[in-house]
Amino acid sequence: MKRQQGGSRFNIKLDARGMGDSLTPQVIQNALAEYVSFPGNTVGAAGAAPAGDAPGVPGLAVRPADNGSDPAQSLKKGMSREQVETQYGLAVEAHDRTENGMSMTSCTYKSKDEKVQADFVNGVLVQYSVSSR
Repeated sequence: MKRQQGGSRFNIKLDARGMGDSLTPQVIQNALAEYVSFPGNTVGAAGAAPAGDAPGVPGLAVRPADNGSDPAQSLKKGMSREQVETQYGLAVEAHDRTENGMSMTSCTYKSKDEKVQADFVNGVLVQYSVSSR
């Protein structure tokens, strides 16, 4: 229960002793670039504003779908269900369950060419698979 209320965290494994003076904030930002957008970050989403509530607050880095590209390429763990549904529309199937005290939802999205099976924990994408139809 405490873990659910404690917020999110990332465990970054590095050899801090071996890195010495080369362990900088930029090293940490680079390690998190796939998941977090930092203000002025050139590693994260190009031109994306921070997703936090206030300017300069880091948030989830979500790259917008490129109109000419495959939307499945822009799916990322950590996205909200709303962000996934922005790309795929409403789920054609959704099943709720509770596992270890966590609210889990399995959703199926279908497009013309593919089927996406997505699992959300408390509304956050934790696992997905894409298959052709």
